[in-house]
Amino acid sequence: MTRPLAHLAVDVRKAFDAGIGTYIRNVVPRVLDRLGSDLRVVALVPHDQLDRCDWLPARNLAILATRAAPFSVAEQAAFRRT
Repeated sequence: MTRPLAHLAVDVRKAFDAGIGTYIRNVVPRVLDRLGSDLRVVALVPHDQLDRCDWLPARNLAILATRAAPFSVAEQAAFRRT
């Protein structure tokens, strides 16, 4: 019996802010590497920062660019579509 593929959504919209952004850019890739290859990850990033996402590991990662404000109904709709 094969193990089902796990799914994880990671909100990295603050990764481009000063202070907390440095922490996010250093910690998230390390954690994702340790979680293993049977994990499918969706990273939520600001639509205007797509060209700055080279720090995210490419393995089993999809990037969802959003214009929705955090904690908004539009944000929940974007999550639902994914």
